[in-house]
Amino acid sequence: MKIWDFLGREKSDKAQIIGISALGSSSNQQDAAEALFLAVHDLGFSTEEINAVRDILQNCGYNLDSGSCGDGILDNSEECDGDLIDASCESIGCNSGIPICDSECKIDYSACSAGSSQFSFQLDLQFDSYPEETNWNLADSSGSTLFSSSNYIGLAGKSVTETYCLAEEECYGFTLFDEFGDGICCEFGSGSYNIYIDSAPLNNENPQFSNSISHSFGICET
Repeated sequence: MKIWDFLGREKSDKAQIIGISALGSSSNQQDAAEALFLAVHDLGFSTEEINAVRDILQNCGYNLDSGSCGDGILDNSEECDGDLIDASCESIGCNSGIPICDSECKIDYSACSAGSSQFSFQLDLQFDSYPEETNWNLADSSGSTLFSSSNYIGLAGKSVTETYCLAEEECYGFTLFDEFGDGICCEFGSGSYNIYIDSAPLNNENPQFSNSISHSFGICET
């Protein structure tokens, strides 16, 4: 009935009937929940409706996160799945391009590009053994944060690339932090970082900093 209240009678009844048609004599309530959820997806309902049905069923105790990347269902562990992607290049400041969903169901912004009066900022991070200690901040000349790091838990020894588009005629400050205070190299793994402005390298410092290391770029007063 919670789903009925959210979707309305027509959509809810249609999904229920299609879901029930996929069940057999040995099906249980978990099977019924999964069948209903698949029906909602296959009927082409909106991402908001699909996510709402999933949340309602999961709040009732049904597990709907057992799917895999590429099954066309947006699970909680996925940023996207196939055509199910809610992102735009504008979210990383870029004026052109369309993001895609990669093979691991993560949003890939590599197709986004800087437009007129913009330049690209790229950060390549290679993590040490404690990536959860690493975070960063990108701010404008007033000190306002434009972009900042996500949670890097579980990425020990791995690497990520962060790409953004920034307006010209502005001064920017980038700061990389290590919460433990031993940098990202080299006692606990060989972490490193590289920054590129329109593909030109910005930094050549040793990653053996302590708590933080900063860089300024753009149009800055000397």
